[in-house]
Amino acid sequence: MGLLTQGHPLDWEETKKYAHLFVRDTVTVFEEKLQLDDTQDTDHF
Repeated sequence: MGLLTQGHPLDWEETKKYAHLFVRDTVTVFEEKLQLDDTQDTDHF
């Protein structure tokens, strides 16, 4: 995790919190879901 803190104003504890979020709950983005119409789609909630 040392790479995450190089050149960035994050402290070690904050960096660990973000790293654990992305390791446990990965973010998957599908190209067709990049531009959503909030009045029609609720997939992002």
